[in-house]
Amino acid sequence: MTAFRDQLALDVSAVFLNEDEFAREITIDDVTLSAVLDDDLTLERPSRVVEWESEGIHTRRRVLHLTAGLIPTPAEGARLIIVGLGETTVREQSWYVERVSEAEGMLHLTITQNRA
Repeated sequence: MTAFRDQLALDVSAVFLNEDEFAREITIDDVTLSAVLDDDLTLERPSRVVEWESEGIHTRRRVLHLTAGLIPTPAEGARLIIVGLGETTVREQSWYVERVSEAEGMLHLTITQNRA
């Protein structure tokens, strides 16, 4: 491993997934873990949360970054029950996996939620 990759591996837990820095505690399907929630990482690169409307249905897209291996890697289209994504409440929400990728020991999940 290169010195850069070694430092990156240390920074994943010490900085990126540190709840005193960027991360928050969430629960995915009964597994509690630290994750970084990113509302700006979409293909369109918007400056706000992606939310659009189609005949009364609102869809919200978010990206979660977490340590790979803490949960089984979900398939695209899978339904996840997540607690801790709300801004003011800690409640269970249903999300669907739109995209999955993994790099440098981190799992990146693009998730969507439909709301009427």
